Amino acid sequence: MLPSSVISSLLNVRKIESTDPSSCNHDFGSGIEEVDEVLLPPPTLPMVPSCPFRSDELLSPSADLLLNEIRGYLNADGAKSVVFAGEGEPTLRLETLMMMSKKINNDFGSAHDLTMRIVTNGLVLSHLEERKLVLENLKKNGVNELSVALMTSCNEQYNDLMKPTSNQLGSKVHPNSHAKICQMIQDAAEVGIMIECTGVDHHFVDKESAEDLAHELGASAFRWRPYFP
Repeated sequence: MLPSSVISSLLNVRKIESTDPSSCNHDFGSGIEEVDEVLLPPPTLPMVPSCPFRSDELLSPSADLLLNEIRGYLNADGAKSVVFAGEGEPTLRLETLMMMSKKINNDFGSAHDLTMRIVTNGLVLSHLEERKLVLENLKKNGVNELSVALMTSCNEQYNDLMKPTSNQLGSKVHPNSHAKICQMIQDAAEVGIMIECTGVDHHFVDKESAEDLAHELGASAFRWRPYFP
C-alpha cells in the first residue's frame, strides 16, 4: 500500500535491519530457543501502487486502485504473498484492509496458495473493543501473518520509544498500551495467525527478555530493527 516515491528509502532501511542477539537482565523463563529466521524474506519489487497518483491519492490510494495493482501482479507474476505495510500504519484503514484481504483471498487464496501479511505497530488492533473478533475475521479473510512492533519487554521503555498516541487512541499517552499489545499478540496466535515480533536494537533494551516474552505470547519469530535517534 505504498506510493512509489517511498519505495527506495524503505527498501534501504529494510536492508540494514539487524538480527544480532544480545544479553539481557530480566528473566521471563528458560528453555525457549532463539529464533534466527523471520517469517518472510525482505520485500522485493514490485511494491504497489507503482503508478502515478493524483495529489489526493498520494497518501490514501483508493481500495480499487490498490486491488487492481495487486491483481495485476498476482495474475502476471504468480506472486505467492501480499504484504500490507506503509509509511504509516495500515490498520488505520482497517475497513479498507478488511475488504481488500477478503477480495484477494476470494480471488486468489486457495488457487494460488497465497499468504497475506500485515506489518503493524499493533496499537489500533490492540485497543479495539472487539479485538479478537476482528483478528478472527482477518484470519478468515486470508491474513496468515502479522509482524507486530513489540519493541521491548518493559512497559516504561515501550512508552518512551513508541509514544503511543494517535487520532485513533486519543491525545494522551496510553500507559497500558504495551500490555494491550501483548494481549493482542496472544489473541492473534490463538486464532491461528502466525506472529513475528519486532524490537528496537538499542543498548537499554533487554533483548533476551523481549524475545522470551514474544515467544511466551505465541510468536514464532523475532526480528531486531536498528535504532535511529
